Amino acid sequence: MQRHRLVTAPVTLVAWGIASLAAAAPYRLNFEYRDWQLMCDNTRTCRALGYNAPDGISAPVALFLSRKAGPGEAVQAQLFINEAETAVPGPGRLAIGGRDAGTVTLAGDPASAALSRAQADALLQALPGKDGKVTLTQGNRTWTVSDAGAAAMLLKMDEVQGRLGTPGAASRKGDRPEATVPPAPAAPLVLAQPLPLLHFPPAPQLFALAAALRRDPFAAGCEGLAPGTRPQLQVGPLGHGKLLAEAVCHSGSRETIRAYWIVNAAPPYAPRLVADDVTQLHGEKLRSIAASPECGSGTERVWDGRDFVVTYSWITGQCGRLFPFWLWQLPTFQATVRRP
Repeated sequence: MQRHRLVTAPVTLVAWGIASLAAAAPYRLNFEYRDWQLMCDNTRTCRALGYNAPDGISAPVALFLSRKAGPGEAVQAQLFINEAETAVPGPGRLAIGGRDAGTVTLAGDPASAALSRAQADALLQALPGKDGKVTLTQGNRTWTVSDAGAAAMLLKMDEVQGRLGTPGAASRKGDRPEATVPPAPAAPLVLAQPLPLLHFPPAPQLFALAAALRRDPFAAGCEGLAPGTRPQLQVGPLGHGKLLAEAVCHSGSRETIRAYWIVNAAPPYAPRLVADDVTQLHGEKLRSIAASPECGSGTERVWDGRDFVVTYSWITGQCGRLFPFWLWQLPTFQATVRRP
C-alpha cells in the first residue's frame, strides 16, 4: 500500500503533549512516500531516511541522507543495519543501482557505515532512476534499501532548498548558477535564563493553588492534583510577581510526566500552561519525550526571562521499521541557545 503524506503541523504520541506542542507549533516539513521519509527543519536542513521494502526479503536496513541548505552543500550518507547477530564490524560491499560502488566499514550497534563523497554522488545519480536500489553485502548476507519513493523525496528536498535547475540539484539538474541557491535561514537566538529552585509552598497556598490549577482542562488527569489528596505540587520564583508551578501528572513504571504553569505569586493565580508532557528537567531545559520502542518525538523549552520558548523539537524515523527510537533525531525546529 502506498503512502503519500505531507505534514506541516506538530504531532505527538501521547495525550499529555497535545496542548504544549500545538501551542508551540514549530515549523516543519515531514514528507513520507512509500519507503522514504523526509524531514526539513526551520533552517531548511533536510534529512531523509530510506528503508528496505516491507516484503520480508531484506532484513532491517536504512539509508540516512542529510543536506544543509545553501549553495555548494553536499549530501552526507550513512547506512544502518539492525541485525546484531549477523552484521559484524568490518568491511561490506556496496552496490548502487546494480553497479559495484566499493566498500564501506560497519561499526557500532546498531551497525552503521558512512559513505564516501563519491558513493554519495553515485546515490544521487541512481536514486531518481528506474533502479536506484542500494545493496550491502557482507559474507553471505545481503541488505537492500528500497528506491520506492526516493525520486519524490529528492524532488521535495530540492524544492525546499531552492536547488531545482542547478548543477547541485539531486533530482532535476540544470544550468541555473549554484550561487542562486538561497542561503540557509538563521536559527533564532534564545537567551536562556536559569530555572528557579522548586519547593513545596505552605499548606494554605499549596491547596489554594492546586484548586486553581484543577480548573485548567489540561490538568484533568494530573494525579498530583487529584481532589482529596495532598497535592504533589511545587513552585519557584520567576520574578515580576510570577511563579513556576510544577505538578506530577503521571508516575508510571517507566517515567514521571509533569506539567508546568506560570502563575501569579498571589491570588488570583491565573495559571497559564507551559507544557503538560515534561519528562525531564535538565539544567535550564524542560524536555518532553514521548516514545515507543521504535519511534518517538521530543521538545525542549527554556525560560528566557519572559516566557518559556521552544528551542528544539524532533521526531524519529517511521514506526514499524525495527530500529530503536533513539537512533535518529530528525529536528523539526532548532534555535541557538546562549546564556547571558
